[in-house]
Amino acid sequence: MSAAPPVVRLRAAGVLLLDGEATTLGGLRRACAGRDAVDLRVDEGAPWARIQWVLAALERAPVARVRFELADGAAEACFRSDFWKQDARHLVGGHTAAVLAVDARRLVDPGLAADLADEALATGRERGLRPLGELRPAPSQPFGDVAPALRAFRDADVELEFRFLLPDDPVPESIPALADDVSEWPDLAGWWNPPCSCAPGFIAVDLPVADLGEANRGEEDDRVIIQLGRDGNLFRYGEVSLDALGEQLVAAKERYDLKMKQQGRRGVEELPDGTFASKLYVLIRADSAAPARQLGWILHVLARERLYKVQYAVRRAPPAGEEPCVDPGYVILRSFLPTDNLPDLAGATPPVVRVYVDPGAYGIGPTGGLDLETVEKLAREEHERARAGDSASFVAAVHIAPGVEWGRVIAAINVLARAGFGKIDFHGLPAPDEATRRLSPLPR
Repeated sequence: MSAAPPVVRLRAAGVLLLDGEATTLGGLRRACAGRDAVDLRVDEGAPWARIQWVLAALERAPVARVRFELADGAAEACFRSDFWKQDARHLVGGHTAAVLAVDARRLVDPGLAADLADEALATGRERGLRPLGELRPAPSQPFGDVAPALRAFRDADVELEFRFLLPDDPVPESIPALADDVSEWPDLAGWWNPPCSCAPGFIAVDLPVADLGEANRGEEDDRVIIQLGRDGNLFRYGEVSLDALGEQLVAAKERYDLKMKQQGRRGVEELPDGTFASKLYVLIRADSAAPARQLGWILHVLARERLYKVQYAVRRAPPAGEEPCVDPGYVILRSFLPTDNLPDLAGATPPVVRVYVDPGAYGIGPTGGLDLETVEKLAREEHERARAGDSASFVAAVHIAPGVEWGRVIAAINVLARAGFGKIDFHGLPAPDEATRRLSPLPR
């Protein structure tokens, strides 16, 4: 028979006891290391700011589960749920579509218990997933406010998980003191850290691989995100046609320019020919198996609306195995469209190098049948030659044959980026005709 779980008691004033003896967060973490469960008794007046530090210490121990002792029986929570092993690829939003969240405002809802029970049933019936509970009280809320929500999750048979965003920082040795100003109380309100990158609005795509992908630099706050599945389904705020996408881009540019003007800046920039283009970034999140010509249609829409700052979502390496969820986690490749010949995808500036992408091989200049390693070597030599000759142009042209998949194009852009080229002219990607612009999904 296994030993009884340790009993942790948290007083309202922050006194912490372990099996009746005073302890600290550090002492609690060390004493409970590797335990399957811990019983937690909390005074009704104890603020959540103190409770969450106790939970963080137990999670770091690590402890598998914690049982909150309530007047009518225990309510159990875990730190690592197998909820995330469920297959959520059929859901927009992935796993997050089956997470039942209770925040500070919902805690005081007298109908919370009934609502949670209804939500749990609906989640299982409509989404096909066993739900998971998320609890996010305000730091100042007393345990007396939180206990009814714990009870509601228990009675609805919804597993509750606490997952803390403390990847590097150590848990303090003792519970931090609470300032008189509630706004300065320690808060782990951003602690809920799901082990996948599911997010509402993202569709399941197999992102192409590019090891030079770089992390975002902050443009994502305003950036337009366009998604393309392998079956030609084009998404931005729902499935759209190319014409509808163009209308949305016009509105996005106008909103961005207005926002910049309110900050004393401009959302557009003047080009050498006296015309204007938007400074707004666009991220294209496209499936590796999507036809490159569909991406070409999207790029033509961007160029027509004078958006040239384009980023492509990629992975740095192939996935390690089967992924159970929609994963919007990505890094980016930058490849600005030419600004000297908008809305064409090929600029007026002569390219330094030309790379040819066929369904089965690559070429550079007059030489075909090459692998990517050779293409990179030759492209780097051309870049160095142009730099030594004091050339003002560091543009690369990518010629794309019919039938090429997007992943092969990204591979070419990746080696050109490694060779030093940031501006890409696309050849072989004709503009969509009027009929194609109205279609959804896009034809292959």
